Amino acid sequence: MSNFYERFVNYSNSQLQEILDKSTDYQPLAVEAAKEILENRNLSKEEVQIAREEIDNQVKLNEVKNREKEIIENKVKDFGKEVINTIHPIQTNVLSVNRTILMVSIVLGILSLSKFYQEFEFIKFMLASSTSEWDASIILYFFPLVILPLGTLLFWIRKKTGWILLTIYLTFMALAAIFRFIYIQTTEPSGFSPLDDLTTNNSILKHLWSLFLNVGLLWVILKENIRKIYIIEKITVIISIGIPVVLTAIIIIGTLTL
Repeated sequence: MSNFYERFVNYSNSQLQEILDKSTDYQPLAVEAAKEILENRNLSKEEVQIAREEIDNQVKLNEVKNREKEIIENKVKDFGKEVINTIHPIQTNVLSVNRTILMVSIVLGILSLSKFYQEFEFIKFMLASSTSEWDASIILYFFPLVILPLGTLLFWIRKKTGWILLTIYLTFMALAAIFRFIYIQTTEPSGFSPLDDLTTNNSILKHLWSLFLNVGLLWVILKENIRKIYIIEKITVIISIGIPVVLTAIIIIGTLTL
C-alpha cells in the first residue's frame, strides 16, 4: 500500500475523480492510488454523476472567485491610475470636476488616517498624561493633524473653508519638504547616528515624494474649474498661499537665528 493510498483514502469521491481527470498534474502512483480507492468503493452511476457535478460546481465557483479577484485588482489599478492622473501636472485626459474632487478627498482622507495612525501613541500620551505640557510648539505640531482631516471633510462637502484649509496645508507641507530637502543637501554628517539617519537616501526620497504629492494636489485644487465650484476669488488664492509662505519664512528665520 503506497503513501498516496493512505493519504487519499479519506478523500471524497469528487476529490478522487478530480485526480483522475487531471492525471497529468499528479505522479503516476498518486493516480493509481486514487483509481484503486474509487474501484474499491464500487460507486453506482448516480454516485459517479454526483461526484462529477461536485467537480463542475467547484470549477464554476473557482471561476467566479477568480473573476471577482480580477475585478477587485482592476479596480485597485484603475484607482491608482486615477490618483496619478489627478495629481500629475501633465494631463492626457480630462476628469470631471466632481470626480476630481472625490479623488482628491479620497487621497487626502487616506493620508489623514495614515498620519493619525503614525502619531496615535503620542496623541494618546498628550491627551491622557498629567505630565504633558501644552505649549506653542505642541499646538503647532498638532495643527497639521487637525487641519488636514477637517479641510478634507469640508472640501468633500463642497465648502469654501475646506478649499482654503487644504490650500494652506498643501502649500505649507510643500514648502516644508523643500526646506527639509535643502537642509539635508547642505548639512554635513554630524557623526551622531540618529541625527545622520535623517539625511539618508530614504529620507531624501521621502521628502521628494512629499513635495511631488503636495504640489500635485495643490495644482489640482488651484485649477479654475475647481475654484469655480468653491467660489474662490484670486485674492483668496493669494491669501491662502501667502499665509503658509509667511509662516514658513518665520519658522526658517527663527531656526537660523537659534
